[in-house]
Amino acid sequence: MWIIVCLLLLKLGYLIFASSLSSLEVISHDYTFSSTVYTQIAMKKDAQWYKKIAENGYPKSENEGRKVNKTDFSKGQSSWAFFPGYPIINRWVASLFSITYEQAAFITSILFSMGALIFCYLFFHGYWEDTKKAFWGSLLIMLFPFQFYQSMFLTEAPFLMFMAGSFYAVQNQKPVLLILLLVPLVLIRPNGLIILLPLYLFYLERANIPINSILRFRKSFHGLALMVPAVIAFLLYGVFQYNSTGFFLAFSQAQQGWDKSFLFPLASLFRYGDLNAQVTSWYVILLGIFLAAHWRKMPLSFNALVWISLLLPLSAGSTNSIIRYMSVVFPVFMLLTDMIMTLTRKKIIMIVIYLLHMGSFVLWLNDNPLGY
Repeated sequence: MWIIVCLLLLKLGYLIFASSLSSLEVISHDYTFSSTVYTQIAMKKDAQWYKKIAENGYPKSENEGRKVNKTDFSKGQSSWAFFPGYPIINRWVASLFSITYEQAAFITSILFSMGALIFCYLFFHGYWEDTKKAFWGSLLIMLFPFQFYQSMFLTEAPFLMFMAGSFYAVQNQKPVLLILLLVPLVLIRPNGLIILLPLYLFYLERANIPINSILRFRKSFHGLALMVPAVIAFLLYGVFQYNSTGFFLAFSQAQQGWDKSFLFPLASLFRYGDLNAQVTSWYVILLGIFLAAHWRKMPLSFNALVWISLLLPLSAGSTNSIIRYMSVVFPVFMLLTDMIMTLTRKKIIMIVIYLLHMGSFVLWLNDNPLGY
C-alpha cells in the first residue's frame, strides 16, 4: 500500500531532517546520523517512564499483614501515572529477541504506526466507500502538524491502532477481532475504558438500533457482551493497583506528581501564564469552535469520541499535552479530509501541511514544551 511507503519515507525524513539541523547547529541537540540517532529522537519525555516500567515494574507499598499501606503520591512523580500495556509489549519483544528496550521500542513503533494507518485506511474506506478519499484521509492523519507522535516511542501509535481497529471491527462485524483489540486498548491509556462508550454507540448505529430502544433489541446486549473482556481486564488492573498502592485507581492519584487534579474542564484554560499553557488553551478554544460548527456532520458516536477526548484531559486541570491527546482522534481528521477533498489544489495543501508538520517536529527535537 502506498500509504505505508509514505510512512516509511516520513520516518526516514525525520532522521535526515534532524541530522541536517544538527550539522547546521540550528537545534541544541546533537543528532548526528548514526545507528542510534532514531533512539535519541524517539526516547524523550514519557518514553523514559515506559522504559522504567518495562525494566523495573511498578513500585509497591509495604504491607502490614493483610493491610496495604497507601502510597503517598504527593511526594513526586510516579510510574503509576502510566498504564502497563505499551511497556509490557516492548518488554515481551525485547525478551523474545534478546534485544534492548530501545531496539524493541523501535520495532514496535514501526509496527504500531503501520497498523494504525492500515486500520485508519480500512475504516475510512468502509465509511466513505471511496478509495481516493480514504488515502487522503490516512495521509492527513500521518502528515498533520504534531503527528510525529505516531513515530515516537510513545502510546499514540498503539492507541490509535487498537482504537481505529476496534471501530473497523464493529464496522465489518468482526467480533473476535474486536475483543482482541479492546483488551489492550483499555491497558494502553486511562481513557481506553471511556472509549467503549462511543464505540458502543457506533455499534448501535451500524445495527440501526435507536438509543431509546436498546432494551427491545437482543443485538444491543450482544454488543455489550463483546466489551466485557475489556472491562474485566481493566478491573483486574485496578485490583493490581490496589494490592500494590492501596488505591484501585492509582493512576489517577499519581497525577498529583504532575500538579494535576480534578477540575471543571473549562477552568483549565489559561490557568497558567507560560507560553505553552497560553497556546494550548487557544488550541482548545479553536478546536472546540471547529467541532461545534461541524457537529451535524458527525454521527453521535463520533461526537461522543471527539468531545470525550477533548474534555477528559482538561478535567485533570491542565491543557498540557492536549495536542498529543487529540492526535489520535480520527473523526477530527475525517472532518478535515471532507474539507480538503472539496479543494482543487489538494497536493499543494498537503505539501504545506507537511512543512508545518516538520516545523512542529523542530519543537520536539529542541525539547520545547510546545512540542509535547
